[in-house]
Amino acid sequence: MDLDLATQVNIEKIKAELAPLQQQLAARNQASVKTALQAAANDFKAHFENAGFTVIGSYPSRMTAKFHTLEFALGFDEAPRLGCWALLQVQQMNPKKPEVKVALVRKGSNGPQFSMSVGRPDPVADAQKQLVDAQAALAGPGLQFDFQIDDPAKSTRTGRAFKNFATLGDLLRELYK
Repeated sequence: MDLDLATQVNIEKIKAELAPLQQQLAARNQASVKTALQAAANDFKAHFENAGFTVIGSYPSRMTAKFHTLEFALGFDEAPRLGCWALLQVQQMNPKKPEVKVALVRKGSNGPQFSMSVGRPDPVADAQKQLVDAQAALAGPGLQFDFQIDDPAKSTRTGRAFKNFATLGDLLRELYK
């Protein structure tokens, strides 16, 4: 689709207004992720120290909780993924049990969401919508997160089910009662 010069200029003006807002939003989101991961590290430490374990390490490094021969580990992977902001790995190392992957997701998420537009693209309307969305996001509260795991008991052959927890501490209390 060829755009006339006035339309191209209009789009560039919107993009120029949008760019600093996106940078602010990205910085705020990254700070929220780091705060949530630090809270998860604190929950891991408190959970296992309350049970008599010695906890070694701290966020963002791998953490290990030991009590005699029992050992649990918490790892952090902050690489962005589809549907989650970060991934934590919780595992009982001794005796060895399967790793539990914990996704840091937007509060209330039920897994990745997809949207699709149909019809003829409108670059000006799309750019304006991005601008309005960025302004609304910055005016609103920061991101709030849940800690999400697969829920095999509710998964079916046609779809996976997830279980969300408000804190990593809540998740640990359920997994390691």
